[in-house]
Amino acid sequence: MFLKRVGEVVSTSGLAEATCFRMLGRLELEGMLDRDPHSKKYFLGPLLHELGLLARPRYRLAELCDASLQRLADSTLATDIHENHDGGVGRMHEVAG
Repeated sequence: MFLKRVGEVVSTSGLAEATCFRMLGRLELEGMLDRDPHSKKYFLGPLLHELGLLARPRYRLAELCDASLQRLADSTLATDIHENHDGGVGRMHEVAG
């Protein structure tokens, strides 16, 4: 997550506040960022989520994580770890008993 306010982006980027405000506003308008109305912080928007889902097959994240997830399942006695349809890497179910 991004979670920064305009002032934090200004201090991190070194750009003028007006420039950052315009850029962040445009990214929000395009769906790349969302802004929480209460905290005024920006976070990744729905378009970036969609782009991530499109890129997912190229990076085979589930395949790269299989061994680690299996070790985690073995150490926690989980019975089921799989890739979620929404791009999540895995979900575990506890063994009953």
